[in-house]
Amino acid sequence: MTIGLSGLTRMLLKPLPLAAYAIPDATLRSHGRLALAYGVSLAWTIPVAVYIGHHPRASRVLTPVIEVSASIPATALLPLILGFAIAVTPSLGAESELAAFLIALFAMQWYLLFNVIAGVRAIPGDLEEASRAFGLRGLAYWRRLILPAIVPSVLTGSITAWGAGWNALIVSEYIRFRGDVYTVPGIGAMMDIATFDVP
Repeated sequence: MTIGLSGLTRMLLKPLPLAAYAIPDATLRSHGRLALAYGVSLAWTIPVAVYIGHHPRASRVLTPVIEVSASIPATALLPLILGFAIAVTPSLGAESELAAFLIALFAMQWYLLFNVIAGVRAIPGDLEEASRAFGLRGLAYWRRLILPAIVPSVLTGSITAWGAGWNALIVSEYIRFRGDVYTVPGIGAMMDIATFDVP
């Protein structure tokens, strides 16, 4: 154990390689990309989850479709998403940014959606009846009943979504496709370059 600690100490006392100074900036860029994907995921999953949770007929139709879509890993969609990004955006940087964002979005959104649906379905019926009795509608209904009731589900879904988003983002920031390299500045790109492009 002392040999391992002394070796670790010697390694940490050596001067850092130049690439190490770019790690904080790369991490912030990846984090920003992930935060944007998380915001978009929240924006569409909460209203859709509330709709599905309150409408059994819609739930019977949409739930199987959503479950099949969610069963496909985001990284398996990488060639399709990159092809879409190449077709939509003309410049190499924008293609890479769009692809990285979409991969993170696809990785995060299902965790949020399923957790929020569960949270909506767990709202006690007497609370729903009380809200109708007091005439809560529109924004007041969301502010007084829905949002407070789904907070635990949103937090649980957010934790798993961020983990899945990081995994997908690490893969999507540096992609070799048809002989070209599509990369965006980020910690995933740095790790990929350090792993595969160093002789």
